[in-house]
Amino acid sequence: MKSYCICLLLFLLCIPSLSAQDSPFWNGLSSGKYAVGVRDTVLLNAGEVYKFRRYSGAKPFFVSIWYPAVDDPSKPYLKYDQYTAFNHSKDLHAIISALRYRYRKILIKDAVCKDIKEKEAIKYKPAQKKILAEILAAPVNAKRNLLPVNVSLPLIFYHHGAQSSPFDNVLFCEYMASHGYTVISSNFLWPIDGKPHLGNSDQLNDIIFLLKHMKELSGFETPDIIAAGHSWGGQALILYDTLKNKPFKKIIAFHTTLEDKPVNQAIKMWPGLMAALQTKSDLMSTPTFLFAPQYRIKDGFDYLPYRENKATPYTFITVNTDFISHDGFVLLGNLRTPFADKYKLNDVAELKTQDQFYKQIILLSKSIIEDSITDKDQSLFSDKFTLQIVNR
Repeated sequence: MKSYCICLLLFLLCIPSLSAQDSPFWNGLSSGKYAVGVRDTVLLNAGEVYKFRRYSGAKPFFVSIWYPAVDDPSKPYLKYDQYTAFNHSKDLHAIISALRYRYRKILIKDAVCKDIKEKEAIKYKPAQKKILAEILAAPVNAKRNLLPVNVSLPLIFYHHGAQSSPFDNVLFCEYMASHGYTVISSNFLWPIDGKPHLGNSDQLNDIIFLLKHMKELSGFETPDIIAAGHSWGGQALILYDTLKNKPFKKIIAFHTTLEDKPVNQAIKMWPGLMAALQTKSDLMSTPTFLFAPQYRIKDGFDYLPYRENKATPYTFITVNTDFISHDGFVLLGNLRTPFADKYKLNDVAELKTQDQFYKQIILLSKSIIEDSITDKDQSLFSDKFTLQIVNR
């Protein structure tokens, strides 16, 4: 096994947004040539019974689809909070209400009040309450139910983290849709008895079920699907790579949280995934790109759990800064950045630095998806990234 590091050119995020609207989250990114349409749907898995309050029936998957579209000036841009306004039948109302409450708690805990405990009552300062209101009312770069443009680019299957929501990275989804990709994301935190439940025992079956409906969801068929996931979502996609007949051409994982762990600790925390890395690596053939923050691996562990896998072609991408948190790899950790100056937040400088790196991660991800890690595209990389290419 051979590995080496490449430090590439600095790419300054000084390009003004070309979006037709003024979403505060898009500062530093340029929209592609397509308008962004978004729609949602509910898929029912009749093969699995789900019960919640008065509902008992097929397990519901609440799916969001971002896609390249033809703009309709008469339609308004969505507000961030409107992403959770699913179209659904009356019998699913209680489930949707529970999920919306869950998503709101995630926003408060991870985007507004970083230190709130999961089981604590929702208590936050007046300024933080105002920031939450600003986030929820902020426009995004998407309109509901626009006419789709059928373009032959890979689909992107996005899988969110264990304590998160399908809307934790909507900027990534919107950006990729504006450049011609269709992005599909689904919720997997079904509520039970008023509290969230992570169905990790059947996580692979959930992914399999959704992938069976990719043509139906996207409106067209493509042989190319790129998987992208954050945290536990990235782990689930890597574990899925042990199955046969997998459609993914590449896997992009935004900080799975294993990267800074010694192997013995990783085995205790994630025994299923570690067993796959150690015993099923010959089945894990999909090229995988792992993003991780510098401060997580500075003690020398340096992706050791993944190095247990001796077969999969990995690319380790280390973000060389101390100012990017676990949630900073997705929009969730950057949602309050546009309002940091207005409310004089103590960590405004750190937030702005993290947000810049997050935008570069999106650009680099797009480059990876386009198969453009070549000499001619090196300007998309920053010298703030260390790209470790592992050849096997």
